[in-house]
Amino acid sequence: MKIAPTMWMALLALSFHAHAALEITEFSANSDDRALDEDGESADWIELWNGGNSPLSTAGYALTDERSDPTKWLLPDYRLDPGEFLLVFASGKDRSDPNSELHAGFSLEASRGYLALIAPDGTTAVSAFEYPRQFYGFSFGAGGYHENPTPGASNGPVDFTGFVRDTSFNLDRGFYEDPILVEIATSTEGAEIYYTTDATVPSRVNGMLYTGPVPITTTTVLRAVATKPGLVSSNVDTQTYIFPADVIRQPAAPPGAPGTWGVDNSVAQGATNQPRPADYEMDPRIITQFGAQAVLDALRHHPTISVVLEPDDLWNESRDPANGGIYPNPYGGTRDQFVPGQGEPRDWERPASAEFIGFPKVPSRQVDCGIRIGGNYARHPNRYKHHLRLTFRRKYGAGTLKAPLFSRTGVDSFDNLILRGGNSESWTFPASAGNGTTTRANVQYLRDQFYKDAQVAMGHLSANQEYFHLYLNGLYWGFYTLIERIDGHFLSQHLGGEPDDYDAFKQSDTLIDGDRRAWDGMFRISRGNMASSRSYEVIRGLLDIDNFIDYVLFNFWAGTADWRNNWRAGRRREEGAGFMFFMWDGERGLGDRWPRNFDFNSSGTNREWPVHATELHHNLKANPEYLIRFADRLNKHFFNNGVLTPENAAALYNARAEEIRPSLVAESARWGDRSRPNAPYTTQNEWQDMLDFMNEEFFPGRLAVFLNQLRAGGVYPISRAPVFSQHGGQVPGGYNLELSSTAGQVYLTTDGSDPRLVGGAISPSARRAGNLVIDSPTMVRARVLRNGEWSAITEATFLTGVPASSGNLVISEILYNPEGPSEDGEFIELLNISDEEINLAGVRFEDGIQYAFGAGDRLAPGQRLVLTPNEYTGLLANGGEPLSLLAYDGTVIRSFRFDDGAPWAESADGDGFSLVLADPASNPDPGLPQNWLPSFAPGGTPAGSDAVAYQPGMNLLGHALGPQPLAVRVEDEQVVMEVRRSLTGGGVSLEIETSPDLENWSGGEAVFAGFGSHSGGYVTMRWHLPPGEESAYARVRLSSGQP
Repeated sequence: MKIAPTMWMALLALSFHAHAALEITEFSANSDDRALDEDGESADWIELWNGGNSPLSTAGYALTDERSDPTKWLLPDYRLDPGEFLLVFASGKDRSDPNSELHAGFSLEASRGYLALIAPDGTTAVSAFEYPRQFYGFSFGAGGYHENPTPGASNGPVDFTGFVRDTSFNLDRGFYEDPILVEIATSTEGAEIYYTTDATVPSRVNGMLYTGPVPITTTTVLRAVATKPGLVSSNVDTQTYIFPADVIRQPAAPPGAPGTWGVDNSVAQGATNQPRPADYEMDPRIITQFGAQAVLDALRHHPTISVVLEPDDLWNESRDPANGGIYPNPYGGTRDQFVPGQGEPRDWERPASAEFIGFPKVPSRQVDCGIRIGGNYARHPNRYKHHLRLTFRRKYGAGTLKAPLFSRTGVDSFDNLILRGGNSESWTFPASAGNGTTTRANVQYLRDQFYKDAQVAMGHLSANQEYFHLYLNGLYWGFYTLIERIDGHFLSQHLGGEPDDYDAFKQSDTLIDGDRRAWDGMFRISRGNMASSRSYEVIRGLLDIDNFIDYVLFNFWAGTADWRNNWRAGRRREEGAGFMFFMWDGERGLGDRWPRNFDFNSSGTNREWPVHATELHHNLKANPEYLIRFADRLNKHFFNNGVLTPENAAALYNARAEEIRPSLVAESARWGDRSRPNAPYTTQNEWQDMLDFMNEEFFPGRLAVFLNQLRAGGVYPISRAPVFSQHGGQVPGGYNLELSSTAGQVYLTTDGSDPRLVGGAISPSARRAGNLVIDSPTMVRARVLRNGEWSAITEATFLTGVPASSGNLVISEILYNPEGPSEDGEFIELLNISDEEINLAGVRFEDGIQYAFGAGDRLAPGQRLVLTPNEYTGLLANGGEPLSLLAYDGTVIRSFRFDDGAPWAESADGDGFSLVLADPASNPDPGLPQNWLPSFAPGGTPAGSDAVAYQPGMNLLGHALGPQPLAVRVEDEQVVMEVRRSLTGGGVSLEIETSPDLENWSGGEAVFAGFGSHSGGYVTMRWHLPPGEESAYARVRLSSGQP
C-alpha cells in the first residue's frame, strides 16, 4: 500500500483555565436527529458542566466561534448546581430566555473550527477547542470523538481519538481512451485502503485490500476508503473513469444489471401489471447511421454527472422502503398502484455519490448526497427515463453543495438539484401521435429550457439550467438537464437573506416554505371588487405585477396546456414584496399538439383554474390599471425588437436547438428505440421536422393569432401603439423623431412620466405629438388616445454625445463579500477612464446583478460611480460569478467572471477587502486575476482610490513594488517567482517576461498562480515560470502611461 511520508498528528488544541468550574465537556457540530430542539429541528449543540463543588451562575459567560469576537453570545443568568449539565443549541436562532431552551446566535462549522467558553471578564477562555473535522452523528469532547453522543449527561469513553486522512488518486475522474493504472494513497501512517469496482461501498468486510495500482481498462466506478483501528475511517471516495469507446458499445444486458425494473402497476395510462423490461443498450443502428465518431463526440459535447449508489439501493425490486431500490419503485413501493401527485416519499431517498465532470467552472468535483426519483407523471412506470433529485444533507456529507455549476450566474450553493429527464419532451414518452395530444413526434428536448431562457430574457429571475450526460453506476443513462429547485433556499441565494425569509408555493396550492398568510390574502382580495383602485393597490403590494404579467403573457403566447400543474411562486416575507411566478416544467406548449398547430388558446375562460395564475389574471382584468399595464408589457416584448418578436423568439429557440443537436445523437442511441424499436427517433426525422415547423410556421404566424385571441378576450386594446421612426439608440444632435399612428391622437412625454394618468386622464406633462427634435439624451414615452381608449405605451431612450463603451468605461472596484453576516456593505464601482463626459443612458448590468441607467445618467472624465444593494437587484455572489455590463445597444462593455479562490485574491472573500482594478487607465483585461489587487484596507474605497498616481521623476520601482520585492523558490518541482507589490503605487502595469538567453524576452509564458501575504499596504503576487532548458531567465517589467 502506498502511504504518503507525512502523518497528520494535531487533532485538537484544548485549553482549560486553571480555576474553571464551568466548562465545555461535549459538543456536536454535525448533529443527527437524536437531539431535536423545541421546534422539532436537528441542531448543533454545546454541553456545559459545572465541575465545581458549589452552585454557580452562568451570567456574564459567553460562547463564541470566533477568536476576534470573544463575547459573541452571552449566556443568561442560569443557576447550575455542582455536577449539573446545561445544553445550549448552536442553531443560530439566538434565544436566551433562561426559562426556556437556549439557542446561541451562531452555528458550528462541521469541517473544522473554533469553539470557546469565555469567562465574565470578556477575555479569558475558560475552555477552548481548535477542533478538527466533525462527522455526522458523532460528538466531540476532550480526547476525541464519541460515536454515541450523550447531550446533558456524562460522557462515555472516547471511541476514536482522530480520523484517517482522505484517500487520494493519481488519476482524476473523467474520460480516458487507453488503459490506466490508478494509485490510491492516504497520508495516515499504518492505515489500510479497501476498494471496490462494483459500485458497492468499500469497508474492511467488503471489497479488496489495496496492495498496488489498480488496472482500469473499461468504464469503471472505483470507490475507496482508508481505515485504521482507533480512528474514524475516511469517507468513501468515488472516481468514475469513462471510456467512451466502450460506452457506445453498452450492451443490452450489462453484467450485474437486472433484467427487469419492477412492475407497471399504475392507476392510469394503461397499466399492464407486468414486469418492466430493463433497457440499457446503446443502439448499434444509430452508431452505424451517424458514425462512431459522432457518438463519441456527443458524449463529450456537454458536461457529465456520474451518480453512484449501492446496487441494491438502485435495483432491488422489494417494495419495502427499508431495502427496495428506487428505479423499480419510482412511485414508492408501499403503494399498490401509481397515483399522480403522490410522490417523492423521503423514506425512499438513498445515499449516493455525485461526480460533476467537465462543467465550465467545475472541471471535477465529487460530493456525497441523497438521491430519489423526482417529478410527478415523470415517475410513471412507463416513462423509463425518470427524473431524479439530488439532496444535500449533513447525514450524507456537506449540508449544502457549494460549486458554481451553472454558466449563467454565480450562485454556487444548493441543497437540492433536479436531474430532469424530459418526460413528455423525451423519446421515451409513451404517447404516439393522437388527435389533440402531446406526442413523441413533437419532442424537441428544449421547450422547458426555452421557457426559462425567455423568462430571463424578459428581465426576471428563473431557475438556472445546464444540459449534461448522466451515468448511473457506470452505465450511460442519457441526456438530462440540471435545474435548480425553486424554494426558500433558491430565493435566498438569488435575492439575499435566509431561506426562512421567504414564502414559496407550487402547483396544487402547496406550500413549500414559509407561511400562507400573504398568499391566501392575495387570492381572497382578488376575488373581491377588483375594479376598485384601493383593492388593486393592495394587490400590487402582494404581487410583482410586471413579473406576473410577463409570466401570463408568455404562457398565453406559448399555448401552454398544463401549466396549472406546473408552476412555482415565491416572495420575500416583508412589506411591499410581491409574489413572483416562475416558469416550471414547460413541456406542453409551443405547438406541442397533434396535428401541429399554433392557434391553441390558453387564455380563455376554460383556463380559469382556481388558485393559479389564470385565476389571478381573470380576477385582475376587472381593473383598468391592470389592463393597461398588461398591454404595455405585451408591446414591450412582442414589438420593437422585443424578446418575443418572431425573429428574436426564433433566435433564442434555435440557439438551444443547435446547442443540443450534437448531444442528441447519444440520446438517440440510448433511448431512441425505447418506444419505437423498428424506427428509432433521431435528429434527422421528427425532431428536425418539428424544428422546421417552429421556424416556418409557429414563430412567423403565432403573434397575429395571439393578438386576436387577446383582443377577443378584452385584454388588449384595439388602438395600436404609436411607432417611432427610430426606436431609440444613438442619434445626432438635432435628430427629428417622427411618431406615427394608424388612428387616434398621439400623446408623448419626455420627462419619464406616463402620458396617461392613473384613471385614464391625459397627463399635464403630455403634449400632442407631431415630430420631436432630440438635442440631448431623452426618454420618449408615447400612447395613442382614440375614442376614449388608450393604446399600449411605446417608449425608447435616445442618446446623444459620447456613449459608454469598452474603451471608456471600466468596472474599477468590487466588494462582493463584506466582513460580517450582512451583505449591505457590498458595492460595485464604475470609472470613466476617458477625457470626455460619457453618456450612461441604456447601460445595464445583466449578469451578477441587474441594474439599468436612466436617460440623464452621465459620468465626467475620471469620475467614479458606486452602486449598492439598495439600488440594484440581486446580490454579488460570495463565491464569485460572471458580471456583464452592456451598452445601450447590447454590445459588451465588460464581461468576465471574478472568483473567491486562487488565483484571485482570497482576502476579498469575507475579510472585508475589495477587489481593485490595477492601473485602470490602461484598460486592462478584467478577466485576468492578476489585474485585480486587494484593497489597502477593509471596506475598500467606494468612489475613491488608495492608489497614488505615478508622476514623472518618481522612482518607478520604489513606487510600484515593496521592500525585498522579488523572490524565486522551487515548490513541488515548480519554479515560483514572487513579486511584492505596493497597493498604493498607482498608474503602473506589471508583467512577467521570460527569456532563454537574456536577449530575447517575451511575456505571457509565466502563469499567474495567485496571491500570498497581504499586509502593511503590500501584497505578494506569485507566478509559475515555464519549464526551461538548463538555464532560463525571468524579469519584472513595469510600465506607466507617463513619459
